[in-house]
Amino acid sequence: MSQLLPGTRSLMRLAWAAAALCMVLTACQAISAITGPSLTPKSVDANCRFGPGTDFSTISTLRLGETAKILGTITDQSWWQVKDPQTPGTKCWVPGPDVTSSGDISHVPVVPIPSGLVTAVSISVPAVIHSTCDNDTTNPISFKISMTTNGPAKVTYHLEVYNKDGTMLLMHSESATLTAPSASTQIVDTGDVIDIDCGDFFVKAIADSPNSMIAHTSWSVVSP
Repeated sequence: MSQLLPGTRSLMRLAWAAAALCMVLTACQAISAITGPSLTPKSVDANCRFGPGTDFSTISTLRLGETAKILGTITDQSWWQVKDPQTPGTKCWVPGPDVTSSGDISHVPVVPIPSGLVTAVSISVPAVIHSTCDNDTTNPISFKISMTTNGPAKVTYHLEVYNKDGTMLLMHSESATLTAPSASTQIVDTGDVIDIDCGDFFVKAIADSPNSMIAHTSWSVVSP
């Protein structure tokens, strides 16, 4: 067996001690990072949702063994708003029955239940529509709009029609409302909301609230 050089054992002992101290300090920092009430999953990973209910989308996961800082609750404390340990700066909600809380939860504030947000929008129309082109006849056009929300939401939206380059606004529709009862994708057939002559056009579907999101497509109206 090779012999260790003089002083090597001492250096190794110092290295082991430093590593052990580092592990202790890291653990202490992890513990001290959370002050006030917190929670941890009981037996399995807990879904962390955009809002307090299964009608909201899951946006993160509180893993077994992880601890999350409690930020808020609803009136019956059946859901907890927490600081998402997976994504710094993000909040999400976990169901009370799935977690064990620690600390004084009596002063956890009741916070407003968020509205779901629009997470995706698309709009479609036939690429080419054949109609009469005589500068006097206009052509009613309908569109299909798809809107996805991450929870219950009342979405207001409108359409804007531009020239083919998207540089000149030609007309816009009245504001309309779509109600999403839960996280879902809703398809809307607008009916003949745009009435326009022949040409090449560019349309935007614009979600105005609860947040802004835009989709667009183009189409042409030509003679048969």
